[in-house]
Amino acid sequence: MENKVKIIGTVLTTPKYELNGCEVSQGYFWIACKRKSNIVDNLAILCEEKNDNELITPSVGDKIKIDGSINCIFKKAQDKSRLLIFIKPNSITKVGNDEVDCNEIEICGVINRRITHRFTPKGKEITDFSISTTYEQHFSTIPCIAWNYPAQIIATTNPGTVIKILGRLQSREYIKKIDNNVMTKQALELSVIKFRLLPEGEKS
Repeated sequence: MENKVKIIGTVLTTPKYELNGCEVSQGYFWIACKRKSNIVDNLAILCEEKNDNELITPSVGDKIKIDGSINCIFKKAQDKSRLLIFIKPNSITKVGNDEVDCNEIEICGVINRRITHRFTPKGKEITDFSISTTYEQHFSTIPCIAWNYPAQIIATTNPGTVIKILGRLQSREYIKKIDNNVMTKQALELSVIKFRLLPEGEKS
């Protein structure tokens, strides 16, 4: 299934290697990607300590362009698991600081069972849903959010429908209370800009 990502943004952190693979140590660094509204999305980029793919290792403050795909894993921590969404780069290129930020996602997947339709206090329609996709033999479940007309249509769509989405990967903060402690957490989700429902059997 299609899974294409194009990101241009500014590096926020140095790579932090926490995930251990079979042969290499894996981790993440974060980049900031500004929308036209000046809202900034913080996105996680997968990296490997042993780099055989000739990918550059960026420094904090570098402006970079990434072409790759969205992937996710469930990471266990303190007997709980949480979904980590990240961008797996196929290429990383340093660009000039005057380059306009970019956050473009093209992905095809199957709508999962859980679809939640709701309204904001100002009356805007929102539909939260997720899609399952397989790319390069890697299975991922990606949380998505649609607004207004796309929200209305997707809310009435049957689970199992194949959907092609053009959107952006956005970050949002939320408050979580753990043992009387209030913590600020960050979630990543795919915001739908355009979409197309595909005929049964078509997955391209």
